[in-house]
Amino acid sequence: FNLPAVASVSFEAKKGTELIIERLLIYPNPISKDGYVSFILSSNAEVNIGIYTIRGNRIKNIKTSGRQGFNSIRWDGLDDRGNNLANNTYFVKVTAKNTDGKSVELTEKMVVYK
Repeated sequence: FNLPAVASVSFEAKKGTELIIERLLIYPNPISKDGYVSFILSSNAEVNIGIYTIRGNRIKNIKTSGRQGFNSIRWDGLDDRGNNLANNTYFVKVTAKNTDGKSVELTEKMVVYK
């Protein structure tokens, strides 16, 4: 039909061994039942995801190993005791630590609304 198509690709190349967490996203947000914490790591690392109240009390701790690139960790929406969270604003802190002992962290807000 003689209709040309145009496509574009964009990418970012980085050089270095520095551990970086990028694009922390809680999905869905606001969360009602369960959801995902997703982020991008610059290299493989041990990951600790902490969920905190407004007052700074940690109510959930998820330990996992993250791989270089995109990571998506499922969260069941419950605290460490197995209770549902109340409607409120919480903080999600992702901490990554590589084999060299270097660590970085990134924090994002999460709203629970049922």
